[in-house]
Amino acid sequence: MTTILRRVDPVSLAKVYAAVYGIIALLFALPVGCAFSVLGSSGEMGAWGAGIGLIAIVVYPIAGVIGGFIAGLLGAFVYNLVADRIGGIEIELDDLDAVGVL
Repeated sequence: MTTILRRVDPVSLAKVYAAVYGIIALLFALPVGCAFSVLGSSGEMGAWGAGIGLIAIVVYPIAGVIGGFIAGLLGAFVYNLVADRIGGIEIELDDLDAVGVL
């Protein structure tokens, strides 16, 4: 069964993007925060290093969530504009009942 994706709900896509970007930002923030904390405790950067490390662990994911939400809104808006003019994405789906999975 072929289906055409003609419209994406912007808020729905924005929430998914926000969650994904937040998780990715957290994965990047942990090593960066640890590196700055180690540098701060070793005396290379003084007390600022540890503080920057802790701030990075908090600020990176928040920025990722905000940036992901905005990217999702804009992405869905642009997709909806383009899909209206040239058509949506064709997706081929299987009916699970017909295949015997369910």
